[in-house]
Amino acid sequence: MKSFIVAPMTSVIGKIYPFEALVMVEGRPSKVMLDQVRTIDRVRLAGYLGTLKREELKLVENVLKLVLDIV
Repeated sequence: MKSFIVAPMTSVIGKIYPFEALVMVEGRPSKVMLDQVRTIDRVRLAGYLGTLKREELKLVENVLKLVLDIV
């Protein structure tokens, strides 16, 4: 049994808070909610949504560092 650390995403944008990252998935704006990171079992993974561009991945990494207070 494997588990994964995940950050949920939503296509309901509204306001973007400092602990969220705005990304594009399948041509649609979405936000990664990095204040809700959790571990889930692999059977709960819904499926492949797409890939992030290098710049988006860097943004997610920077916001995650902010949330975890990593310098």
